[in-house]
Amino acid sequence: MGQADKFIVSEYDAFGPWIYKITEKNPMPSLFFPYYKENNDYLILIKIPRDIERRKAKPDMDLYDYVIGMYEDYCYILKRNGKEVEEVKFYYYEVESIENYRSLLLGKLTIHLQNSTIIIPYNAVSIEIIFELVKIIRNRYTQNTYKSISVIDKNKNGEIDSLYESLIKQRGLHGDVFPIMVFQQTINLNNTKLFGLISSRSLLSTMHLLNDRELLVINRGTPIQYGKKVIHSYSFLYVPIEKIDDIKFEKYKEYGSIQTICIITKANTFKFYFDEKNSNLTDFYVKLSENK
Repeated sequence: MGQADKFIVSEYDAFGPWIYKITEKNPMPSLFFPYYKENNDYLILIKIPRDIERRKAKPDMDLYDYVIGMYEDYCYILKRNGKEVEEVKFYYYEVESIENYRSLLLGKLTIHLQNSTIIIPYNAVSIEIIFELVKIIRNRYTQNTYKSISVIDKNKNGEIDSLYESLIKQRGLHGDVFPIMVFQQTINLNNTKLFGLISSRSLLSTMHLLNDRELLVINRGTPIQYGKKVIHSYSFLYVPIEKIDDIKFEKYKEYGSIQTICIITKANTFKFYFDEKNSNLTDFYVKLSENK
């Protein structure tokens, strides 16, 4: 068996839903190897597999969708497009926000740049590697620090969902410390009957956190829940304070008791919804706006 054949078989044998750091043991996929132009001074180099079942994979298939190299000042991405490979490169100072979304095994990393948006799907069994990648960007996309805002008494925020407590604790174990500023609980919006069936809608919970460099909003991945189905998703959105150009409040037209907070950067607007009775949230964002 030749070297090329051994390489193909080893890539096939190792294939699964996992993101691998590229090493001698887990080499760069053969499709990407001729295209990778950057040097070896990367902070981390990973390969993200295709979203196919293991039993459907074959030794002669291209089994990876992305190769991503994180360097000191920039990120270098190779993306599979059929038998071709596309190249993307961006510098960390271009990043306006980062969102890491999970719903069961579905993961999605979204990087909002000044002139474009990069979306990278992945299997959430490897979410910690993605958080490691996100941390590299966050450590470099802003240098400015800001005066802290007084933490709002947790008791005034109402009961915080255990999911959020668990997520914050987990990230804290990885060195991410974000004081909780304000919490919006899940609230019922209405109950109407349609063809004799009760149709319910709820505004799902959102947590807003802040350190001296970044705003972090954790939510359930969707603002409104229709019906009583179980929501398994959650999302982390990181926004550097220095990239926030404006903060606005708007009425949510469909529900008079709900307001919208708009976090506006140069190229993007992020909207979150809250009960108009939640004065803590209003006060927090007014203070954040004044603190910039």
